[in-house]
Amino acid sequence: MLIRQANCRENDWSLPLEPVRLGWLTHSVNLQMNGELAAGYKSASQCARVVTEYWAEHNLYCPNCTCPSLSRLNHNAKANDFSCPQCKYWYQLKGQQTPIRNSVPDGAYETMMNVILSGETPNFYLMHYHPVTWSIKNLMLIPHFAFPLSAIIKRKPLAATARRAGWIGCNIDLTRIPVEARIHVVTEQNVLPEAEVRSQFRRVKPLGEIGATEEVGHSMC
Repeated sequence: MLIRQANCRENDWSLPLEPVRLGWLTHSVNLQMNGELAAGYKSASQCARVVTEYWAEHNLYCPNCTCPSLSRLNHNAKANDFSCPQCKYWYQLKGQQTPIRNSVPDGAYETMMNVILSGETPNFYLMHYHPVTWSIKNLMLIPHFAFPLSAIIKRKPLAATARRAGWIGCNIDLTRIPVEARIHVVTEQNVLPEAEVRSQFRRVKPLGEIGATEEVGHSMC
């Protein structure tokens, strides 16, 4: 999981952590992450990983079936962070402090290309959170069947002086993902009902059957 991090020492751990209870959801959704979980970590990346993954494990659900939660995988699972215990769909979580725009950073280029070619692409949850309050601002769901190879943009290798010299990462170009497949689960802290998220997910499922993801940023309409 790749995350743009906050500075842990600047965060206020005293903020209220009460869940937001919305009547039209099947369970309580907490848009406030628990920053206290990062207290024992020095690395900003570790802080972000621990806090966001804990939130995801207790709040994310499977849009493909009726399962209300996802199971966390071990950190050695390539390109995957969570799985659905019912339908076995895989998920990857990406969190960042900045708004989600046209491109988001991913992991290793070769790994991502291989999982797409082998039919093992995970579903992506893209999270935008406030770096000081640890509150969820926006959350976007991208189904696994909506990724064309053209959406994976190769980055330059890391410099010889870098700790991982020569490593090649990638970005995901969201403009090459069909508009209907960019499902906005949370928009400026307004939560879309689970039933509507699942409805949108089902509506774009034909993309995986007709190979429409090779079209760049097309619409199904």
